[in-house]
Amino acid sequence: MRHRIAACPTWPSRLILTVALPLALSVGVSACASVPRVTAEATTFAPALNVDLSTMRRLPSGVYIRDIVVGEGITATRDDEVLLHFVGWLADGTQFDASVPPQPPLRVQLGKKQMITGWERGIPGMRTGGQRMLVVPPAMGYGSAVRPNIPANSVLVFIVELVPRIR
Repeated sequence: MRHRIAACPTWPSRLILTVALPLALSVGVSACASVPRVTAEATTFAPALNVDLSTMRRLPSGVYIRDIVVGEGITATRDDEVLLHFVGWLADGTQFDASVPPQPPLRVQLGKKQMITGWERGIPGMRTGGQRMLVVPPAMGYGSAVRPNIPANSVLVFIVELVPRIR
């Protein structure tokens, strides 16, 4: 008798593993055991990105942060609406997205799942006018999903700037 085992969270969502259940149990096979877990610590970063994890603070989520410029304005909290300029790169130095002047800043509501979890964890605590580097592991980014210009299980590097509101 064959049983379907749900795919490992790090596998593409369309992949379903079908195994003979007694065999899997008799040899102690874990459905996720053979899938390497991609981490920031095991990633080689392009030198141009200036990523040095030893100088960054690792949050409990696994996101690394480093303030490049500490702002002097209001501190962003988990539920704030914020305005951001950003540039995003893959670990190999390939830029995959950006919103920089003269483009208007990106307006997002923290805590409303409008962005990747790595930003939800890495932006609170920034002060208006600040710039922060975020190194986001796949589980806090797009995981196993393939996005335009972003391969599955990618470690992402961002420079984000918290832009002051003009009233």
